[in-house]
Order: sequence, then C-alpha cells, then structure tokens
Amino acid sequence: MHAMAHKTQNSGRVLSVEPDSAAHPFLEANRAAHLCNVHIVKGTISNFPSASKLNSIGYSANTRHALPGEPTLFNLLPAEAAALLGQEPTALVIDCEGCIGSVLLAGINMSAVQRIIIEEDGPQKQAYGKIWYPWLLARGFQLAWRKRSITFLIRSTVRMSQFVVHSVWQRGGLRRGQLSCTDYARVRGWGKAALLDCLPLAVNGTKPTAIGRMDAPWAF
Repeated sequence: MHAMAHKTQNSGRVLSVEPDSAAHPFLEANRAAHLCNVHIVKGTISNFPSASKLNSIGYSANTRHALPGEPTLFNLLPAEAAALLGQEPTALVIDCEGCIGSVLLAGINMSAVQRIIIEEDGPQKQAYGKIWYPWLLARGFQLAWRKRSITFLIRSTVRMSQFVVHSVWQRGGLRRGQLSCTDYARVRGWGKAALLDCLPLAVNGTKPTAIGRMDAPWAF
C-alpha cells in the first residue's frame, strides 16, 4: 500500500480492495502508519453480488457469486470505483487466493488498464496458463515478468512459497530502462541459483519481453 501510494504521489488514486474482514485492521493500521492517501474498500468491486467462503485449510477466504437470499459482502460497482478514483483504473495488483476471475470478470474497464501484477496462487493455480494467460493475450497484454515468489536465499525455510509465481502483464512491451528478470538478477548479483527463479516468458508463441526493477515499485 505504501509503495503504491508513494508511486502515485499520494494522490488518492489507489484503491485497496479487501473482502476478508480479518485483514481490515491491518490495512487501516498500514495506511495510518504511513499517512497513505488510499481508499480502502471493505468488500468487493463487481457488477454482481458476492459472498465470502473460508478455504478448507482455514487460511484465507475466497469470494464467489452469492446465491439467492445469501448474505452478501459490501460491493462497489466498477463505475463507482472509477468515480472514487477520479479515473478508470490503469493498473491492477491481484494478490489473493485464486480470485483472478472475480477481478478480471468484475466489469472493470479493461481497455483503460495498462499493467496487471498477479500472484499466481490458490485453487485456480492450474488455470493461470490454460485460461487466464490466453485471456490476457487476447486483450492486448504481454507477459513481461514471471518469477517464483521465493528466492533461493530462503527457499529451505518457506516451502509453500516455492510453488507461487508472480507475473506482470503490460501493454506496449519493453519500455526504456526496464530490465528482464534475468538481467535484474545479474545486476543485483543474485548468482546462478537465483536465476532459476526467473521463468520463461514465451506463452503460446509470444516473444519474451522484459520489465522493471523489483526494488522500485511499478509505475502506475
């Protein structure tokens, strides 16, 4: 939250959407501690009503279409979210347990979105390459960064994160001054083992592109 607020010059053009009530106090504390001008939506942004469901492992919650008569989460329509920001969203950060479909199909004006950063985790993990990569490609996005979540430095202590991937999609391909994952790893002196965390970018015949620095938040 702090990084995105800083990158947008604390202009109020960041919207943090969190349906899980257990996370709300932490979001509010983070915003207050860093004096972030960030809107917090304690619910969802969608054209359809949603309900919350706790995962079977007891960690995290998912949203899904609400059944008739079922209690629903607080919800903003995409047009209401755009009005709150003063513009259509131009970047999406999707960091959740398999909610990518709920976000991408929520009715957000995707033609205005220039960059999407995704944590590929949760129940839909196998669907990213089969469903969502082609979906994004068909809408003009290019895969720009793809890396395992955890680096070789701490992989032995955080095993679950070995299977989480972060990907970045953007329009327009490589921009001036941006580095590929492997080039960035070399610049940072990560070593050969860490280079294995940088995953191939070729998807369905697309050519690899490159993007940004991991220690400098993405430009929104």
